[in-house]
Amino acid sequence: MRHPLARLIAKTAVIAGVIASFAFPVLAQDGTGPMPENAQPRSYGGGWVCDLGYRVAGTECLALDIPEHAYPIGRSYGTGWECDRGYEEVNGISCNFISLPTNAFLRSSGYDWQC
Repeated sequence: MRHPLARLIAKTAVIAGVIASFAFPVLAQDGTGPMPENAQPRSYGGGWVCDLGYRVAGTECLALDIPEHAYPIGRSYGTGWECDRGYEEVNGISCNFISLPTNAFLRSSGYDWQC
């Protein structure tokens, strides 16, 4: 019979693996096979990566839906874009202007203000 601590560690490892598979799906998308449109050869090793503004979808690179006042950031997880300085992300679909109160200024982060 296994020690209770060993069973707990094994269960924790399994749960961590499941969480990692959802958090880092890019690991399963290795960019091998024929290079699709909107891709380039990987700078190290073999295979390919999607161009900036595109995301791997099976064997293709599909364009990201980047809203106005946003730019692509090259990440294969999350939205794949960030809002311009002075704009804030709203529900992962748009970037709204940050309205500054009188006598306030935009902080160096570009996403917050201070009096």
